[in-house]
Amino acid sequence: TADPRRIVVPTGSCASLVTQLFESHPEHMPPELATLLLCSILIDTSGLKPGGKAEAADHRAAQFLIPLAAATGEQRLITLGGHKAEAPHETPGLHDLHTTLQEKKASVAHLSTADLLRRDYKEYTMVPGLAPSSEILVGLSSVPVGFESWLPGDPEFWRQTETFMADRGLAVLGILTSFRDAEHPGKSGRGKHRREQMYVVRGHDELSEVLFDGLGDAEELKLKRRKFPELGVHKAFSDGVRAHAWEQKNVDATRKATAPLVKAVIVGQPKSANL
Repeated sequence: TADPRRIVVPTGSCASLVTQLFESHPEHMPPELATLLLCSILIDTSGLKPGGKAEAADHRAAQFLIPLAAATGEQRLITLGGHKAEAPHETPGLHDLHTTLQEKKASVAHLSTADLLRRDYKEYTMVPGLAPSSEILVGLSSVPVGFESWLPGDPEFWRQTETFMADRGLAVLGILTSFRDAEHPGKSGRGKHRREQMYVVRGHDELSEVLFDGLGDAEELKLKRRKFPELGVHKAFSDGVRAHAWEQKNVDATRKATAPLVKAVIVGQPKSANL
């Protein structure tokens, strides 16, 4: 809720900024906390791999945390024998730790639709260009499950999604999926990385048309429309609730890229507007 929001340095993980607060007092950083912060950085930066999301602040934080985390006697998640300050991702044990974290992060089969929607959720207040005198709430949920496996497997999807929106007073909910398609292996041998988007709009028919058209034309996302029967279901939202779903061809565009586009379409301002 910070207003204005301040970004001191570019960073892939806010855990790196937290780590900076301890750099002058390493004696206050127990191994368990160092491990926790390092795990957050690994998740946010794809394991600190070169060319990924990691920034200088993240590498600096990892260099500080790795020796401290290695002192965690019970777990011994990483070792210092091959630690390279200039290539922290090559530290023995770090790759295995990142793999384990990714597996745990993607383990969501036990979660309901409501849990998946609130698991990784951001909310924004916007003033639509169509109605400049009124504010609306827009939510974006990132979900690590594809629609084709999620929707047919949960008949409560429709009701729980509407309840989720009603409880938060949302006019718009964007559901952004990111997952590995096991049926189509990628270059790494793992399932090909895929992304999808669905937008659900309550009680704003004109806004829904503007939003669906605007996002469908967004070159940054390269969205390809998907009909609900193609996803194995028939749309079952209530009257007054409209929804469209797409496959996102540009899999490099995360929520950080999508949110400003959504705002630009709804508010009617340049896409560079900051959220």
